[in-house]
Amino acid sequence: MTERIKNSQEGQQETVFNRQWQEAAQKFISYQTAQENSQLAYGADITQLTNFLSEHAVYSWSQITPAIIRDFFEDQGDRYSSSTLVRRLSVINGFISYIRKRTDYPIKEDVFPAIRSFRKESSNLPRRNFDYEPMSREDVTKLLQVTTHVRDKVLIYLLLKGISAQSLENLEMQNVKASANVQDPTIQISVPDKKTGKIKTVNLDAVASQALNDYLLNFRSQDLKKPDFPVFVNVHSLGKTTKVTALTRQGIWFIINKYAGKAQIDCTPHRLNKSEKALHESSN
Repeated sequence: MTERIKNSQEGQQETVFNRQWQEAAQKFISYQTAQENSQLAYGADITQLTNFLSEHAVYSWSQITPAIIRDFFEDQGDRYSSSTLVRRLSVINGFISYIRKRTDYPIKEDVFPAIRSFRKESSNLPRRNFDYEPMSREDVTKLLQVTTHVRDKVLIYLLLKGISAQSLENLEMQNVKASANVQDPTIQISVPDKKTGKIKTVNLDAVASQALNDYLLNFRSQDLKKPDFPVFVNVHSLGKTTKVTALTRQGIWFIINKYAGKAQIDCTPHRLNKSEKALHESSN
């Protein structure tokens, strides 16, 4: 009963947020221009952010954090040209500013520094990477302490080794190689770059290797000899012998966001990618 009430409340909250967001977007676009083509262009840019928030289970104003904004532009930087990014940055900045100044919706003030951090370099092109502050040793420890499933701990370890969520989605069994040295049972990950065709080799430490080994043996043992099968699968595919479904980067983001909420820290896959040193210190 309690769970049903909670789900009902979350559903109502999501409905209210979606309505407020759409109303704000429509008013902002009308405020900016009366030209139909321009309105469509503004709408397309805001829709990109709207879809990103929806994919990452953001259904309240309080969930729009600097980390969300940084991740949105990181994602955009991987998929769009510099000119598109410049325009989209301007539109989103204007939209967020409009919400703060002309509505009563409680969007956080610290979202603005996150937008401004996407600044231009001397080449007059936008930076593709934000200045992420590495996670502290304490925050990494908190995150690992609240992470209950071994698969999810492995995800954290690999993200902290600089492997992106997209690469983890594409990771296959053939990319995982165990050391032949029984005195040093570590694991090596080969991460293919689909853009360049190059292979990045990541050597895991003992802690990460043990966690990955536990996950593979306990939940993916039936697929270890299937080279093109995904390493990470969604919860419904764990332990199955039939067709499995790879865990998507959106799913990885959702998992990290869930545990970050439990640990009460600001954390996303991108920020974990920037915090390898913190994992080393935490392991020690």
